[in-house]
Order: sequence, then C-alpha cells, then structure tokens
Amino acid sequence: MDLLRHLKSERAQKKTKEPFRRALFDRINSLVMKYALGETFLERLGNFTDDLLRESVEFDRLKAKAHFEPPLFSLSTEEEYRVTKAIIKKVNNPYLHFVNSPDEILMCGPLFSRNPFLGPDQLARYHFETLLLYELAKENPGELETPGVNHGG
Repeated sequence: MDLLRHLKSERAQKKTKEPFRRALFDRINSLVMKYALGETFLERLGNFTDDLLRESVEFDRLKAKAHFEPPLFSLSTEEEYRVTKAIIKKVNNPYLHFVNSPDEILMCGPLFSRNPFLGPDQLARYHFETLLLYELAKENPGELETPGVNHGG
C-alpha cells in the first residue's frame, strides 16, 4: 500500500495546471478579421524592412502598446483563413505570439532578426515599433537622434 500511495502522490504533484493560452492562429486570425487584412497586407509584409521605419519615425509620437484580447476561438471565412496561415508562415518567429496590431505583425520579423532574445515581459508591454527603434539606436546611436533636441545625458 505504501508504494501505491507514493505513486499516486507523485503523479498528483506532476499534474500541475497550466493556464489556458490562446492559440497563435486565433490571435492572428482575430487581427485579420478586425482589420480586414488581405492580399495588400501580405504584399506589405513581404516588402517591409526597418529602413521604412527609419524614414517615417516621429520621436514625439511613439506608439503605445494597444490592448488586444483575442477571442477564445475564431470562425473565419476561407479567405481569412488563407491570409492568417500566410502571415504565420511568412513571419514564423516566437514574437508573433505577442502582436496586438497589423503594425506589430510587420515589425515582428525585423525585430526578431535584430534581437531574438527579448523576454515575454518586454514583448507584452512595449509596442514593437519602440523596441525596434531601440535596437536601431543601439546599432547607430547618432542616426536616429532628432536634430535640436536634447536627449538627456
């Protein structure tokens, strides 16, 4: 009997409850449906580079991370399903689990290629544009400074 109790208690300890985590497909699919993403977005995704970000950056108006809570399950049309699968296939990196907007989907690839070691807290808290600009500033400190503005020091 002691062996039986020991085995039962050992198995009970191993069975820890993990919190329910939404599937990547549901997160991306809900963004596809919410923002009506389609072929145009897939083309932008294929052509996006951080050079485009450097040209359009405005330091006084950096984006805040938008709150986004995807549904538990998604029902989509055939076209939405196809776009969702194409986005997941093109981006294909762990940062995709933290995107909250189409902009962040676009920046996911360049951000991951510049720094694949960002933690989940940073990815969940900061907009990918902010994180990508930080990585760009580390590489070329003088390039992203706004002329005539004192950045502290």
